Amino acid sequence: MHTLLILLHSWTRWAAILLALAACLGGLRGLLAGTPWSPGGRRLNLLAATAFDVQLVLGLALYLFFSPFTIEAFRDFGFAMRTPSLRYWAVEHVTIMLVALILAHV
Repeated sequence: MHTLLILLHSWTRWAAILLALAACLGGLRGLLAGTPWSPGGRRLNLLAATAFDVQLVLGLALYLFFSPFTIEAFRDFGFAMRTPSLRYWAVEHVTIMLVALILAHV
């Protein structure tokens, strides 16, 4: 299950990035042209936000249940904080990604 979730999480990352980039470019084009959001632009924004949310659900499943890194980190959190690779997966990655998700939705 871990391998499948990693694969889905990885592919969804690219979908989220590309959809967000397309939505930003569409918004910039509309801003420069002085036109409001078109129905296609709104749909693109919704797809980008949905891709980010799917990414979050997959990431949380990995983080809480399936990742050997976080499972090991949760066993001894003090040790994980002293080990850079465990600290990254247990604290830094999830924090940075939650901030990115919030910014994407704003």
